[in-house]
Amino acid sequence: MRKASRHKPRITKPLGNPPPPSMLIGLDVGYGYTKFVSHDHQRMILPSLVAPADMHTFSLGLGDNGHTVTVDGADYVVGEGAVSRGFRFSEEYDGWWTSVRYKALIQYLKQFIPPHSHVCSGLPLHVFNAVKAHEQVQDVIRHGLRASRVTLMPQGVGAFCAATTMDESLKLGRVGIVDIGGRTTELVTLCDGNFLAHQSKGLILA
Repeated sequence: MRKASRHKPRITKPLGNPPPPSMLIGLDVGYGYTKFVSHDHQRMILPSLVAPADMHTFSLGLGDNGHTVTVDGADYVVGEGAVSRGFRFSEEYDGWWTSVRYKALIQYLKQFIPPHSHVCSGLPLHVFNAVKAHEQVQDVIRHGLRASRVTLMPQGVGAFCAATTMDESLKLGRVGIVDIGGRTTELVTLCDGNFLAHQSKGLILA
């Protein structure tokens, strides 16, 4: 008589469709222009302009609704659509990523950046070591773009990463980068691809 096997049958769960790989997005929300680029070379540049929307105009179905976003229940015009507006937001302070202007720009980009992307962005050097700044920026980007992951790096390092794709010799030796922005300028030093914080500095332009 054949003995019953002491081993329990192995139960295997059916495998569902694996989640698609996260798309890597480079994002720079600057005071002058907002830029993003993906690893498949999709890119966009738009003015970092935000203005209140004319509710009466939009309720009649007029105007360019493609440039309109809603933040905290209010409508705003973003980018090129805000160029001719008489009043525009101009918040320029260290925590501006908590402002309506920043949130509206992020909300506008949601129609171009796929959900669950890995978004890589920069922080000005003079606030890069502030834990609260990291938390605030990551929270706005993660919720606004439905990003699966948000990586922050010192502003200016992204330009170095882009340059190494065209000239790999930049990965060796000491490299200096000057990133002149609308309000801050970063002086960044790297050695063999490593960021040297003690030899880098962020300047605020009055």
